[in-house]
Amino acid sequence: MEDMNACFERNKEACVLVDGYPAIAVSANRAIAPNIGRVPKSYIKYDPFMNAYIFSFATLLYPVLQNEERALQKNAWISPIGANGQIEIGQFVALGNGLGDFDKVSVKAPKGTVITGGCCDMYGIGIGDKRFIGNRYLERVVAYDLVYDGDIDATFVWHNGEALVENVDPFSKTSLQMVIKLPI
Repeated sequence: MEDMNACFERNKEACVLVDGYPAIAVSANRAIAPNIGRVPKSYIKYDPFMNAYIFSFATLLYPVLQNEERALQKNAWISPIGANGQIEIGQFVALGNGLGDFDKVSVKAPKGTVITGGCCDMYGIGIGDKRFIGNRYLERVVAYDLVYDGDIDATFVWHNGEALVENVDPFSKTSLQMVIKLPI
C-alpha cells in the first residue's frame, strides 16, 4: 500500500478541477473527465463514444506518464487511485473488445480515478464499476479537436442532439449498421 501512496503523491498534480469538474491531465495542455452527470461550462469536446469531456488549458499541466495497457498481462496488479488519495488494489482483468466495451479491473474504478501500476504510470482513467478507458483511446481523443470516428469505420452526423450513423464501411468488421429511412 505504501507503493501506491507514493504513486498518489507522484501523480496528484495531474488531478485538476475545471468549473468544479474533476479531470485528469493527459498532456501538457489537455485533461479528460468521464461524464459525471452534468455538463461543464468550458470544454472543447465531448466524446460520445467514451462519454467523456476534453478540456484545454493555457497553463502548463502535469500529466501522468502513460503506459501501454495492451501490454498488461491478465492478473497484473493495477490500482485505481482517486484525487482524494483513495486507493484500491486490484488486478487487470481484460481489454475491451470494441466500442462501448471498456477495459476491466477486478476492483471498483470510480469515475476520474487514475488506473496505475507499480511504476506509477497511468494505464487509463476509471469510469465506474470495474471499468476504465485505456490510454489507447485517451491518446486518440486528445489528438483531435473534433470527435474522431475513423477507428470504428463509420461516419456520423449530429441531428437534433443525437449522433446518427451516416455511413458504414461495408468491408469493416464493425457491428454498426445504417438505418435508412425512405420517403413514403
